[in-house]
Parts: sequence; C-alpha cells; structure tokens
Amino acid sequence: MPPSQPSSQAPTGPPSVVLSFGAGEHHTADETAIPPGFARRVSNFDISDSGVLDTRPEFELAPTLEGGHSMWTSNDHSVTLVFVGTELCRLLGGVVLQHLGAYISGRGRVWYEEINGDVWFSNGADGGVLRATGAVEPFGTTPVVPPRAANTEVIDQREYLSPMPFCRYLAFYAGRLWGVQGDTIFFSQPLNYQQHDRRYDFIRAPGYVTAFGRVSDGLYVSTVQEVFFIRGTDPAKMELVKCSDSAAVLDSQVYLPFDSVDTEALAVNGSQYQVSNAFAWLSRHGLCIGIPSGVVRNLTADRIRLPPYSRANSALLARNGFYQVVSVVDSIGPDGRGHARDSAITTS
Repeated sequence: MPPSQPSSQAPTGPPSVVLSFGAGEHHTADETAIPPGFARRVSNFDISDSGVLDTRPEFELAPTLEGGHSMWTSNDHSVTLVFVGTELCRLLGGVVLQHLGAYISGRGRVWYEEINGDVWFSNGADGGVLRATGAVEPFGTTPVVPPRAANTEVIDQREYLSPMPFCRYLAFYAGRLWGVQGDTIFFSQPLNYQQHDRRYDFIRAPGYVTAFGRVSDGLYVSTVQEVFFIRGTDPAKMELVKCSDSAAVLDSQVYLPFDSVDTEALAVNGSQYQVSNAFAWLSRHGLCIGIPSGVVRNLTADRIRLPPYSRANSALLARNGFYQVVSVVDSIGPDGRGHARDSAITTS
C-alpha cells in the first residue's frame, strides 16, 4: 500500500476569537449570556472608545503627607490647601508646605468653597475663611446692632441675624453660601456669607443628606433613599422635587467639567446641555450625573450593581487621554477595608 501523501493544506488549528470589551463591565446579565462588548469584571485596564484594552498599574494608596487630609485645589489650580492634623496649610509647588497658622477643631472631612477669591472651609463643627489677602478669619460672625432708640418699636432686622452655621457640603449659589448639617440645609443672607436669618434661612430635607451640590439653575440634594432638585434663586419659592432613586453614597460627590462628560449621555430630547460643571455622585448603580433642570443621568444603571458602601471620597482623574472618576470607598463588608472603584467618563 503506497504511503499516504501529505496534505497540501496547512493545518488550520483552532479558530481565532476577537474579543472587544469597549462597553465596560456588566454586572446584571446572566453569566452565560453577557452581551457582546461587555465583560463581567475588568481589572486594571484602560478601555478606549474603539474597545482597545491597555494595561495600567494598579491604583494603590501611597502615604505622601503624614497626617494630611481634606486636600482641595482651586478651579484655576493656583491654590492648593490641605489640613495636616488640625492645621490649615498651603501646598506650594506640590512639595513645600506653607503653614497658615489656622487650626480647626472637630473631626472629619473639611469642605471648601471659593467665592470671589476667598476660600470658605468647614467640617461641620468648625471652620474659617482664607481671604485672598492670605488672612484667615472666623467662619460666621455676629452682626453689630446699634441700641434700639428709646420709645420706638421699630426693630432692626439685624437683631434676627446670627452667625452662619458651620456646615458640610459648602456651595455658592444665587449669591448665597449654602451648607448642610444632618437633614437641614442652611443658607446665608444674600451677598453676606457670614450671617443668616435663623427664622427663615434653612430648608429641611426629608432625611439625612448624603450629598449636596450646585448646577447653574439649582441645587441637588441626596438623602439615604432618593435624590431631589431645588430649582430657582429665591429661597422663599424653593421646594424639593424628587428626581431620582439613585441615592448618593455618603460624601461621594464630585464636580465634573463638561468637557470630561460623554455628551451623548447627557442628551435630553435631542438636545445637549452645555454646562460648565456637572454634579456627580456614586450610587449603588454606578456613577450618576446631575445637570441643569434636575435631569439625572445614571450612566450605568442597567448593568452596574455595587455593594453597599458606608462612605466614599471621589475625585476626577485625567490620565493618558482619559477622564476617570476614582472613588475610594469604605466598605460595609466583614473585612472593613477600603477599596477603589473607577468609572471611565470619556476620552479626549
């Protein structure tokens, strides 16, 4: 029997498979039926708009400033402040600390708001104002009221003014300074950020507030259960209108420049809101973005499910052409350790 002749065709081997995960993670689909373009988990990869995956170094916590916390940078990046223990310091050139000689009592994260070059700061128990001149002044002052004239019933309205309360989630909106204590939203007198009228200058939220921030035409308020929008500029006419069930993880809020947000995600009735900043927060369903008119966009509602977190600290990271929101979270799990979760916003 003659030997068999070799085949003229080269062995084909197993078929090649091309995978694309440009759509990111999908937590809710059945394990055996994850939609094309998605992955169950993607760890330490950057994903381009075309679906290309590039490895990246793992995010890790690195000690850079012993005792440092509550770092803040101005919008124009000209001022960076940080607390070292209880003392307010300014960071110069990214490496040198300038001690400002101002101290804060109480515990917890310090919140900042810049108004006309002055920086207001408070942790809800104490605070101050760093003036553009470099001087540090008290947060909230008692008005000076002249003695009432004899035999007159005319009341000086300043008698009802008291120091603006120390607050968390500071925000400047409609010519007033706003902030939160527990379930109460306080606001200052118009153009007088040091004082407020204790009779009227507050709004009660329907629960403990977990996030609070401004957009061009209103304020977002998240409680443990739901999110509300406050529209308008006259506090006497303001009311809380529910706009979302995707409540914020405590302290997870972050402002996003408009050019860092995927504009398709913000389309409303075929139009796009051109806003200087969007207000964002981390929810159980991923990253939510609040834009003007009380419109909330949950970018990952149909596919992301996160475990319950007790608290988070979020920041916008620009790296290698990507904008990402990175949230360092306190988990409620038995290990009690913090984890980092990031969400790609868009690429430049």
